[in-house]
Amino acid sequence: MIDLLSTEVASQIEARGWVIESHTGSAGLDTRMKKIATLLGNPVGGRNRDTVVESLKPVERCNARARSLSGLHATGAFPLHTDTAHWITPCRYIVLGCVNPGDARRATLVLDSKAVPIEADETDRLFTEPFRVINGRASFFSTILSRKREFLRMDPGCMRPIRPGGHELLELFSSRRSSEEVHRHVWTENDILILDNWRIIHGREPAVTPDLNRELLRILVQ
Repeated sequence: MIDLLSTEVASQIEARGWVIESHTGSAGLDTRMKKIATLLGNPVGGRNRDTVVESLKPVERCNARARSLSGLHATGAFPLHTDTAHWITPCRYIVLGCVNPGDARRATLVLDSKAVPIEADETDRLFTEPFRVINGRASFFSTILSRKREFLRMDPGCMRPIRPGGHELLELFSSRRSSEEVHRHVWTENDILILDNWRIIHGREPAVTPDLNRELLRILVQ
Protein backbone atom coordinates (compact mmCIF):
# COMPACT_ATOMS: atom_id res chain seq x y z
CA MET A 1 0.00 0.00 0.00
CA ILE A 2 0.98 3.64 -0.31
CA ASP A 3 2.20 3.87 3.32
CA LEU A 4 4.97 1.40 2.46
CA LEU A 5 6.59 3.97 0.19
CA SER A 6 9.16 6.33 1.60
CA THR A 7 7.67 8.92 3.93
CA GLU A 8 8.69 11.74 1.60
CA VAL A 9 7.12 10.17 -1.49
CA ALA A 10 3.93 9.25 0.35
CA SER A 11 3.57 12.73 1.84
CA GLN A 12 4.05 14.41 -1.55
CA ILE A 13 1.42 12.23 -3.22
CA GLU A 14 -0.97 12.96 -0.36
CA ALA A 15 -0.25 16.70 -0.45
CA ARG A 16 -0.25 17.45 -4.18
CA GLY A 17 -1.19 14.23 -5.95
CA TRP A 18 2.06 13.61 -7.82
CA VAL A 19 5.79 13.14 -7.27
CA ILE A 20 8.96 12.86 -9.36
CA GLU A 21 11.71 10.36 -8.62
CA SER A 22 15.06 10.22 -10.44
CA HIS A 23 16.02 6.56 -10.74
CA THR A 24 19.73 6.01 -10.17
CA GLY A 25 19.85 2.43 -8.86
CA SER A 26 21.48 -0.55 -10.48
CA ALA A 27 18.14 -2.19 -11.32
CA GLY A 28 16.45 -1.34 -14.61
CA LEU A 29 13.92 1.45 -14.90
CA ASP A 30 11.04 -0.97 -15.44
CA THR A 31 12.08 -2.99 -12.37
CA ARG A 32 11.97 0.11 -10.17
CA MET A 33 8.63 1.12 -11.67
CA LYS A 34 7.16 -2.31 -10.95
CA LYS A 35 8.30 -2.08 -7.33
CA ILE A 36 6.68 1.32 -6.91
CA ALA A 37 3.49 0.13 -8.60
CA THR A 38 3.28 -2.95 -6.35
CA LEU A 39 3.67 -0.77 -3.27
CA LEU A 40 0.87 1.48 -4.49
CA GLY A 41 -1.63 -1.29 -5.23
CA ASN A 42 -2.36 -3.84 -7.94
CA PRO A 43 -0.51 -3.26 -11.26
CA VAL A 44 -2.69 -4.05 -14.27
CA GLY A 45 -2.27 -4.10 -18.03
CA GLY A 46 -3.89 -1.39 -20.11
CA ARG A 47 -3.84 -1.86 -23.88
CA ASN A 48 -2.18 -5.25 -23.58
CA ARG A 49 -3.47 -7.21 -20.61
CA ASP A 50 -0.55 -9.64 -20.88
CA THR A 51 1.98 -7.11 -19.60
CA VAL A 52 1.80 -4.38 -16.96
CA VAL A 53 4.66 -2.32 -18.46
CA GLU A 54 3.58 -0.49 -21.62
CA SER A 55 5.74 1.54 -23.99
CA LEU A 56 4.29 4.91 -25.01
CA LYS A 57 5.64 6.57 -28.14
CA PRO A 58 4.31 9.26 -30.48
CA VAL A 59 2.36 7.47 -33.20
CA GLU A 60 1.26 8.69 -36.61
CA ARG A 61 -2.51 8.71 -36.98
CA CYS A 62 -2.43 5.98 -39.65
CA ASN A 63 -0.79 3.59 -37.16
CA ALA A 64 -2.88 4.53 -34.12
CA ARG A 65 -5.84 2.69 -32.62
CA ALA A 66 -9.20 4.17 -33.54
CA ARG A 67 -10.62 6.57 -30.92
CA SER A 68 -7.35 6.56 -28.93
CA LEU A 69 -5.65 9.88 -28.13
CA SER A 70 -3.05 9.05 -30.77
CA GLY A 71 -5.84 8.32 -33.23
CA LEU A 72 -7.37 11.72 -32.49
CA HIS A 73 -4.22 13.82 -32.09
CA ALA A 74 -1.48 11.76 -33.81
CA THR A 75 1.97 13.01 -32.77
CA GLY A 76 0.64 16.36 -31.55
CA ALA A 77 -0.40 17.59 -28.14
CA PHE A 78 -2.65 15.51 -25.88
CA PRO A 79 -5.36 17.28 -23.85
CA LEU A 80 -5.37 17.03 -20.08
CA HIS A 81 -7.20 13.85 -19.13
CA THR A 82 -7.84 11.10 -16.61
CA ASP A 83 -6.09 7.95 -17.79
CA THR A 84 -8.48 5.03 -18.43
CA ALA A 85 -11.48 7.35 -18.12
CA HIS A 86 -13.29 4.86 -20.38
CA TRP A 87 -13.18 2.28 -17.57
CA ILE A 88 -16.11 2.20 -15.11
CA THR A 89 -13.54 2.87 -12.38
CA PRO A 90 -10.35 4.47 -13.75
CA CYS A 91 -7.02 3.18 -12.46
CA ARG A 92 -6.01 4.69 -9.10
CA TYR A 93 -2.38 5.55 -9.86
CA ILE A 94 -0.12 5.86 -12.89
CA VAL A 95 3.62 5.27 -12.85
CA LEU A 96 5.46 6.79 -15.83
CA GLY A 97 9.16 6.31 -16.55
CA CYS A 98 11.34 7.99 -19.17
CA VAL A 99 13.40 5.80 -21.51
CA ASN A 100 14.08 8.62 -23.97
CA PRO A 101 12.84 12.23 -23.64
CA GLY A 102 12.85 12.58 -27.44
CA ASP A 103 14.40 15.15 -29.74
CA ALA A 104 11.75 17.77 -28.94
CA ARG A 105 12.14 17.28 -25.17
CA ARG A 106 8.49 18.17 -24.79
CA ALA A 107 6.92 18.22 -21.37
CA THR A 108 4.18 16.20 -19.78
CA LEU A 109 1.59 18.59 -18.37
CA VAL A 110 0.28 17.91 -14.86
CA LEU A 111 -2.74 19.61 -13.28
CA ASP A 112 -4.22 19.10 -9.82
CA SER A 113 -7.99 19.12 -10.34
CA LYS A 114 -8.37 20.59 -6.84
CA ALA A 115 -6.49 23.69 -7.98
CA VAL A 116 -8.79 24.43 -10.92
CA PRO A 117 -10.82 27.62 -10.31
CA ILE A 118 -14.49 26.70 -10.67
CA GLU A 119 -17.61 28.76 -9.94
CA ALA A 120 -20.44 27.39 -7.79
CA ASP A 121 -22.83 26.97 -10.71
CA GLU A 122 -20.13 25.18 -12.70
CA THR A 123 -19.54 22.81 -9.78
CA ASP A 124 -23.22 21.90 -9.72
CA ARG A 125 -23.13 21.06 -13.42
CA LEU A 126 -20.07 18.84 -12.96
CA PHE A 127 -22.25 16.60 -10.81
CA THR A 128 -25.29 16.61 -13.09
CA GLU A 129 -24.24 17.11 -16.74
CA PRO A 130 -24.36 13.71 -18.53
CA PHE A 131 -21.73 12.42 -20.94
CA ARG A 132 -21.54 9.27 -23.01
CA VAL A 133 -18.21 7.57 -22.35
CA ILE A 134 -17.17 5.79 -25.53
CA ASN A 135 -15.73 2.30 -25.08
CA GLY A 136 -17.16 0.22 -27.91
CA ARG A 137 -19.88 -2.15 -26.75
CA ALA A 138 -18.99 -1.30 -23.16
CA SER A 139 -19.84 2.41 -23.54
CA PHE A 140 -21.78 3.98 -20.67
CA PHE A 141 -23.13 7.27 -19.31
CA SER A 142 -21.41 9.27 -16.60
CA THR A 143 -20.86 12.71 -15.11
CA ILE A 144 -17.48 14.33 -14.51
CA LEU A 145 -17.99 14.24 -10.75
CA SER A 146 -20.26 12.16 -8.52
CA ARG A 147 -21.01 12.16 -4.81
CA LYS A 148 -20.97 8.37 -4.99
CA ARG A 149 -17.29 8.14 -5.97
CA GLU A 150 -13.97 9.77 -5.16
CA PHE A 151 -12.53 10.27 -8.64
CA LEU A 152 -12.76 12.87 -11.39
CA ARG A 153 -13.62 11.48 -14.84
CA MET A 154 -12.15 13.77 -17.50
CA ASP A 155 -11.18 12.88 -21.05
CA PRO A 156 -12.29 14.93 -24.08
CA GLY A 157 -11.14 12.01 -26.21
CA CYS A 158 -13.77 9.53 -25.04
CA MET A 159 -16.45 11.68 -23.33
CA ARG A 160 -19.25 12.97 -25.55
CA PRO A 161 -21.66 15.64 -24.19
CA ILE A 162 -25.32 14.64 -24.29
CA ARG A 163 -26.70 18.18 -24.06
CA PRO A 164 -25.62 21.54 -25.51
CA GLY A 165 -23.09 23.21 -23.25
CA GLY A 166 -21.37 20.03 -22.15
CA HIS A 167 -18.23 21.01 -24.02
CA GLU A 168 -17.93 24.02 -21.70
CA LEU A 169 -17.40 21.68 -18.75
CA LEU A 170 -14.64 19.80 -20.53
CA GLU A 171 -12.98 23.14 -21.23
CA LEU A 172 -12.92 23.91 -17.47
CA PHE A 173 -10.07 21.41 -17.13
CA SER A 174 -8.08 22.45 -20.19
CA SER A 175 -4.49 23.65 -20.05
CA ARG A 176 -5.60 26.86 -21.74
CA ARG A 177 -7.98 27.81 -18.95
CA SER A 178 -5.74 26.68 -16.08
CA SER A 179 -2.36 27.61 -17.52
CA GLU A 180 -1.15 29.15 -14.24
CA GLU A 181 -1.93 25.96 -12.31
CA VAL A 182 -0.37 23.55 -14.83
CA HIS A 183 3.05 22.05 -14.02
CA ARG A 184 5.35 21.25 -16.96
CA HIS A 185 7.60 18.27 -16.37
CA VAL A 186 10.45 18.21 -18.90
CA TRP A 187 11.70 14.64 -18.97
CA THR A 188 15.21 13.43 -18.27
CA GLU A 189 16.19 9.82 -18.91
CA ASN A 190 15.25 7.57 -15.95
CA ASP A 191 12.81 10.05 -14.42
CA ILE A 192 9.79 8.40 -12.79
CA LEU A 193 6.53 10.34 -12.43
CA ILE A 194 3.90 8.96 -10.03
CA LEU A 195 0.36 10.35 -10.42
CA ASP A 196 -2.79 10.01 -8.35
CA ASN A 197 -5.03 9.43 -11.36
CA TRP A 198 -8.23 10.08 -9.42
CA ARG A 199 -7.09 13.62 -8.67
CA ILE A 200 -4.44 14.59 -11.23
CA ILE A 201 -5.09 15.02 -14.95
CA HIS A 202 -2.19 15.05 -17.37
CA GLY A 203 -1.43 15.68 -21.02
CA ARG A 204 1.34 16.20 -23.55
CA GLU A 205 2.44 19.51 -25.00
CA PRO A 206 3.06 19.92 -28.76
CA ALA A 207 6.45 19.10 -30.24
CA VAL A 208 8.54 21.82 -31.86
CA THR A 209 10.36 19.20 -33.90
CA PRO A 210 9.54 15.55 -34.78
CA ASP A 211 10.20 13.27 -31.81
CA LEU A 212 9.20 9.75 -32.78
CA ASN A 213 12.13 8.60 -30.61
CA ARG A 214 10.35 9.82 -27.46
CA GLU A 215 9.54 6.83 -25.23
CA LEU A 216 7.89 6.59 -21.85
CA LEU A 217 6.99 3.45 -19.93
CA ARG A 218 3.64 3.26 -18.15
CA ILE A 219 2.19 1.07 -15.42
CA LEU A 220 -1.45 1.38 -14.36
CA VAL A 221 -2.32 0.63 -10.74
CA GLN A 222 -5.74 -0.27 -9.38
